[in-house]
Amino acid sequence: ETTADYISDASTASVTLEQLDSVNASIDGLAVSMDSALYAGGKYFLGGTDGTRVITFTGANKSAVLETGDIDAGRSIVMLARPLVDNGSASVSVASRTLLTQTLSFGSASAADTDNRVSLRSSGKYHRLRMQPTGDNWKTAMGMDVDVVQQGIR
Repeated sequence: ETTADYISDASTASVTLEQLDSVNASIDGLAVSMDSALYAGGKYFLGGTDGTRVITFTGANKSAVLETGDIDAGRSIVMLARPLVDNGSASVSVASRTLLTQTLSFGSASAADTDNRVSLRSSGKYHRLRMQPTGDNWKTAMGMDVDVVQQGIR
């Protein structure tokens, strides 16, 4: 949880020999060798701004929840989702409704099988999917492939 105004990935800046004065009063007083990676920069981190301050985030990773916007496929049924998560998988739930004014209600989340497929069956005109990546080594969740089939009218 944060009160940051903006969040983004960033990288540390490098430090030149001329800029070492801002680090310490003299080269002789440096606690770290001048060929250290500390001065090379380029270390990626998650950070942001809170007012006029630059902030960074530390600590253990939190679990992520990604939710799509409404998918308008006409009268249809969501049949299957394939989470696109590197080095991991995901649990997926779906909320379908006929009118946009109806309350959004997600069903129970289902875990992906060994083929990374989540079987679903949800009927409506507007569909939203919610994905929660799983696994210890995932870093990027790109989205989901979703199979939606048209539904007939009686």
